[in-house]
Amino acid sequence: MYKTILLAVDLSPQSKTLARKAKQLADLFHAQLHLVHVVEHSPLAYGDEFALPIDVDLEQTVENEARKMLLNICQENGVADNHAHMASGSVKLIVHDLAKKLPADLIIVGSHGHHGIERLLGSRANAVIHDAPCDTLAIKASE
Repeated sequence: MYKTILLAVDLSPQSKTLARKAKQLADLFHAQLHLVHVVEHSPLAYGDEFALPIDVDLEQTVENEARKMLLNICQENGVADNHAHMASGSVKLIVHDLAKKLPADLIIVGSHGHHGIERLLGSRANAVIHDAPCDTLAIKASE
């Protein structure tokens, strides 16, 4: 049924569990598994006029470490390095664009079960699920 599965990971400790589950689904459907991690820049606001990213060297270090972690998760699950995708920006937009580009039939996201104000404001997983270009699956990320 599914030929290409895209797993969005935030590189939290739960990402390894999510990757194992996504790999099991990919194996079940004989599908290709791709992983994506999106680095969200931390803007430093100057009034209401514009925002600048924080220290560029710090951001590059964060991206380099994130890439290492992403590749490690891929290697642990037998996913080819060229199926590891990194980008910077909006999680929702990048995941949706990559899903269209691959093209993916299924996007998997981890749900951390936010409560209170976080639930009211929404989550990245919720944003990815809404208006996705294909089927989506939210997997409860165990703590």
